[in-house]
Amino acid sequence: MNNRIYTRTEKSRNIFHENNEDSRFYGTYFLMNDDRVTVLNVADGISSAADSRIASQRAVTGFTEAFHAGLVAEYASAPDGYSISHHLDRVKEIAVSAMCAANRKVCENIDEFTPTGTTLSVVILVDNNMICLNVGDSPVYYYSAKADEFSLISTVQTRAEADYLEGKCERYDEDYFRTDHIITSALGNMSSGNRALFDEKRICVRIQEKLATGDRILIGSDGCFGRMREERIWEIINQSNGHRALKELFEEARKDKNDDQTAILFCLDEEV
Repeated sequence: MNNRIYTRTEKSRNIFHENNEDSRFYGTYFLMNDDRVTVLNVADGISSAADSRIASQRAVTGFTEAFHAGLVAEYASAPDGYSISHHLDRVKEIAVSAMCAANRKVCENIDEFTPTGTTLSVVILVDNNMICLNVGDSPVYYYSAKADEFSLISTVQTRAEADYLEGKCERYDEDYFRTDHIITSALGNMSSGNRALFDEKRICVRIQEKLATGDRILIGSDGCFGRMREERIWEIINQSNGHRALKELFEEARKDKNDDQTAILFCLDEEV
C-alpha cells in the first residue's frame, strides 16, 4: 500500500522564544526482504526546562537508534521465513525498550538538579498495522476511512486530562484549559530519585490493526492544535491537500497558543 508523508515545523513567533524546541523524525526500514517498518515521531521540549531543544533532539535520536538496533537483533535471531508483521507484540516490546532508551539519552551527562524534559510521541507502522506510543502531551490522531471517524488515540498526560477523566471538568471547557499546560509525565523529568530509571508504566501504548486505504495519521506537538476540537482539526485536514492543511492548522492553532509547531501527516493511499 502506497503512502504520502507531509511534515511542517515552525518556531513560536514570541520574540523572547529563541529556539524551536521541537524535534521530529520519519523513516522506513526494509530488513531481510520483509514488510517495511515505518517510524514517525515528534518530541516537544518542555520550555521551563534548561536545554529543552537538546532534550527533544536526544529523545528522537535515542528512540530511533534503539528501535533500529532492536529490529536488527530481532531479525538476527529469527528463523527462516520470519515476518515481523506477525509479531506485533514483539515490535511493541522493542518500542517500549526504545522509549526507555530515549529517556536515558535525554538524561545523559545531566545531573539530577538540572531541569530537563521532553514529550515523545511515536507511531510505528508494520504492513497495515499501527503501534502508537507516547509520553507527555504531544497528540496523535487517527482517521479511519472505514468508520469515517477521526479521534485522539494517544493518551494526553496533563493535569487537565486527569481532571477530565476523574469527572472534575469537561474536555475543552474553560476549567480544562486552566491546567492543560501542566504535564504529568515526560522523559527526563522525574521529580525525585534517579530519573534515568524510567517506569515503563508511564508509557502509553495502543495497537491499531488493519489500517486501510484512505486512513490518516496526524502526530504533532501540542502547539499545532491550540484549543481546537477533533471535529475542527479533521475539517482542516480533510478540506486541503497535505502541505496546505498543515499550514492552515498551524495558523488557526496560533490564535489560541503561540508555541513551537511540528507535525507529521501520514496518508495511506492506493495511488501517490
